[in-house]
Amino acid sequence: MVKSDLRNFFICFDFKTRKTIQDSTIFQTASGNSGIRLELKKPSTLQLVVGSNNRSGSRCIDITSNLELNKWHYIEIRISSDKQLKVLLDKQVLEGRTFPEFNFNITDVCIGSDSSKINPFYGEISNLEVKYSFLDRNALFYIVWTIKIIAVIIFISSVLMLLNRFYYNAKECVSFYKEKILDKEKKVKIIANGIFLGFVLSIFCQFVFYSLILGFSDPWNTPLIPYSNIFTDYIEIVGKISAFNPYFSDGGSNYFPFAYYVFAVFSFFPLILGIVLYLGLFTVLFFAINKYELGSAGLRISGISQKYKNKLTDTSKLSFFRIFNYFFETNFNLIVFTFLSFPVLFLFERGNCENYLFIFLWLFIYFYRENKFQLSALFLSLAICMKLYPAVFIVLFIKQKKYKEIVLVAIYSVLITFTCLLFFKGGFNNNLQYIYSGFSNLKSLGYFVNNNYVQEGVSFYTFIKPILIYFNGFSVINLESYGFKIFYYLICLTVAAFTSLYILLIEKELWKNVFLLTALMLLLPFMSCPYKLIHLYLSLFLFVNSKPDKTDFFYSVIFVMLLIPASYWYMMGIITDGGQGISISVFITPILIIIMMVKIFKDGIIENISNQGISLIKNNLLNYFK
Repeated sequence: MVKSDLRNFFICFDFKTRKTIQDSTIFQTASGNSGIRLELKKPSTLQLVVGSNNRSGSRCIDITSNLELNKWHYIEIRISSDKQLKVLLDKQVLEGRTFPEFNFNITDVCIGSDSSKINPFYGEISNLEVKYSFLDRNALFYIVWTIKIIAVIIFISSVLMLLNRFYYNAKECVSFYKEKILDKEKKVKIIANGIFLGFVLSIFCQFVFYSLILGFSDPWNTPLIPYSNIFTDYIEIVGKISAFNPYFSDGGSNYFPFAYYVFAVFSFFPLILGIVLYLGLFTVLFFAINKYELGSAGLRISGISQKYKNKLTDTSKLSFFRIFNYFFETNFNLIVFTFLSFPVLFLFERGNCENYLFIFLWLFIYFYRENKFQLSALFLSLAICMKLYPAVFIVLFIKQKKYKEIVLVAIYSVLITFTCLLFFKGGFNNNLQYIYSGFSNLKSLGYFVNNNYVQEGVSFYTFIKPILIYFNGFSVINLESYGFKIFYYLICLTVAAFTSLYILLIEKELWKNVFLLTALMLLLPFMSCPYKLIHLYLSLFLFVNSKPDKTDFFYSVIFVMLLIPASYWYMMGIITDGGQGISISVFITPILIIIMMVKIFKDGIIENISNQGISLIKNNLLNYFK
């Protein structure tokens, strides 16, 4: 028996139905409800039945209720490795949702009847094509559980060693509220302890309370994703780039070409080794970045007396536990920043390319603040060549009037993208047209015509859509038919224009400008997964290294709240990309980002008006058009 640990499943064919009976099976991949079955029910309902991890053991999906008899139809069914189902009937997309509960078998593929031959199909089938490939999940299962066991041991050990120190840190961090103006070490201490506290609370609330005590399953028992979807982004992209035909195979894709070449380096290794190398390299780079940005502030923790340090480092009594303990004690801030924030954990579990995109953006910011603008332009181009939204950072070049660098960004981006396309199958022009059309094979699925991508989203769209669904009473709402898409575009354009003008004319602090542009990256796209919150580290690093200010405590607390899990409750009853339920994080995170943006706008505008007057703002505006 072969389980549904699929890289992909695909079937397509033409069929014509002469008559229908109560249950007429067109094809089936396994007996009973354990496989995939396409059946025709009276009078003319076409239904897909897929084996699933639910109470009934299967999931029934109506494709159409008015199939025309004695007419040739074309049907195409795809199920990807991340359990996304796509159904096309006569070239029209009728289904495009993700079903995490899918768990089907492929043991005995039968065409024209079920395996028992009791419910035959009365009609004709032609041009049949079936494709499916499998992943060896045994090794993946063992490595995942090994990682989880090690993580649990490290977690318990670190908690036991740090809780008594954390008590003194927490008291000290609370006392910082009275000081308001904080130096680098105090900022880092507040943020590190806040992230650590959020991590511990999430473990207790979801793993202990919801899972062990109440017995809840997904999505309640984890702030991340279920095991069945672990490393899905890495597995899917590596599967597509292995044949160098990502846009015209397995349902297409929506990444820019350069992103596939980043993954291609790791696709030459076996799956498990590739995942280890992919995440391992990022871990080393991210740790090095944190160590550089935090400096000595990342290595300090209050409450360690000299006597205790001498005891830990006594060479006559050295042991692994003492070394381990001392390392965690003295590197607490650095470890928390690097490993325990929510977006970092989410990235590790999904294996998305956002981690290396962050590396390129950090290098862009690094060379930008070092006034090495041409190198900065190169790394911004590499980020844009992976995903388009980092292009918002071009505003920083406009602010510095570095128009040459803007041209370089455009040239680099075009050259890198075109070069990558030269080696893709399907032809240069076809691949370019696919990108230019807005990734046409996926565009028809639409973020406006179903409830996908809302369970853990952080964008403004995933904030407003559940509200509209709730107050209008729709289980599925097609916002495109209501003209909402145009309205949403106008909102995005207005917010982006206002923010850009504020950055160009008023704000002088780099960390605030970077945060505002990062906020646009997070809020304005239709879909922003939680792992995109890792880009907050760009402004966070600049913030902790900025000059002390009276608003430091406020901003430190907001950064903490943005970097810890917020999925403590789910609104059940709405189908999402993660199954049932919408996390309250889709409301909390955008609100926190908006609060921080409004605070930055308010402080900047009030300060400029009170100190310099409106005339200076007008002069700045005129200077940009000279």
